[in-house]
Amino acid sequence: PVAIGALVASRLAGAGYWPTTWEALKAAFTGFLLPFFIIYVPVLILRPEGGPSQWLPLVVAILVAVTSLQISLSNFCFTNLRRNERFAFAAASLLCLMGVFGHNVPFLYSLLWAGIPLFLVSIARQFLVRRQLKAASANP
Repeated sequence: PVAIGALVASRLAGAGYWPTTWEALKAAFTGFLLPFFIIYVPVLILRPEGGPSQWLPLVVAILVAVTSLQISLSNFCFTNLRRNERFAFAAASLLCLMGVFGHNVPFLYSLLWAGIPLFLVSIARQFLVRRQLKAASANP
């Protein structure tokens, strides 16, 4: 579904078709997960099951998983990611996805509570690195 847009974008930008297509595929990858989220977490289509204490963590985990996966695939957050940071974002996404898709299994649901803090720590680290880079470039 992204090949036509990539073809037009590559011609407009004067870039190569295949590199543009790969970048478009990475940008659209999390959209391929949406049908699975709708099946496993019906609250996304306004069909909550139980109280907010049951569905709110799942919605937060989906937001964290999609954001973390997109950061990992694009290899950029506030700055370019190093290999260990990219791995941390991918692991946070995987943990949250396992918690969302296995929310009926207590062990897998507990992985959700490991993925969210890992994501927050990774975001905070990226923010600090960006501040350090800005401070270093302001004071030569």
